[in-house]
Amino acid sequence: AMTPGIPIFSPMMPYGTGLTPQPIQNTNSLSILEEQQRQQQQQQQQQQQQQQQQQQQQQQQQQQQQQQQQQQQQQQQQQQQQQQQQQQQQQQAVAAAAVQQSTSQQATQGTSGQAPQLFHSQTLTTAPLPGT
Repeated sequence: AMTPGIPIFSPMMPYGTGLTPQPIQNTNSLSILEEQQRQQQQQQQQQQQQQQQQQQQQQQQQQQQQQQQQQQQQQQQQQQQQQQQQQQQQQQAVAAAAVQQSTSQQATQGTSGQAPQLFHSQTLTTAPLPGT
């Protein structure tokens, strides 16, 4: 209890009593440390979250690439199957045409002088590139 006669800021007061400026108390420095630790933890958490997001994005990209590769492989397989079917159909058609032509053209071959063209080259299906 302070007696009312003594002024609050008195050079006669012993150090640490009254409202004399005092060094930062341990509780304050602790709370500052705690805040720094909290900030560091937040930063670490944010970094971890970012890393996780990046990893997830990379995984998604890899999955997409794998899916695209699978689709391309499937398309290639389909194209190969189609080509094989076309070749088989052509061969069948050529064989059938050869039988028909061999009988019908034996008579005309002497006059025309051209051998029957059985294997037609495939027509080009690619359109010209724009701008060329």
